[in-house]
Amino acid sequence: MKRCVQCKGRDLRDVKDIHDRKFHLAGGQAIPFRFDEVPQTVCGTCGERYFAAGIGTAEEKAMTRELLARQIRDPAVFKWFRGSTGLKATELAELLGVTAETISHWENGHTAPSRAVWTILDALVEDELAGRTTTLDRLRAPAEPRIPKRPVRLSI
Repeated sequence: MKRCVQCKGRDLRDVKDIHDRKFHLAGGQAIPFRFDEVPQTVCGTCGERYFAAGIGTAEEKAMTRELLARQIRDPAVFKWFRGSTGLKATELAELLGVTAETISHWENGHTAPSRAVWTILDALVEDELAGRTTTLDRLRAPAEPRIPKRPVRLSI
């Protein structure tokens, strides 16, 4: 970047500075997040800040990890978690055996999902953060049992 998009100034400096973000819960309460040593470019003329590609995604993953670790159960967190898995509401509904309308009710706070649903969503998020698909694969597997035709050999 050679010029500031805001003021067209050329006094651009690369710095590492704090960056504050907030996650807003459904009831209006905000959870503050502070990121230290975030690389950014600052315009010396107007103060506009620019972040490198991928910084926002890295911050969102860190926020997701923290929300997961704190076990915060809130409709906004449910929606954030679903978004972080990349699943559409209809896809998650199908995996959980509910309707898309039920997902909407959970995300908008009209009804609360069960602990089992939160546990599944937590596992999907953990897998996404770790680059795995274990939980998703299990949920997508056929529901029919695979009964063997021959004796199963086991050792102890």
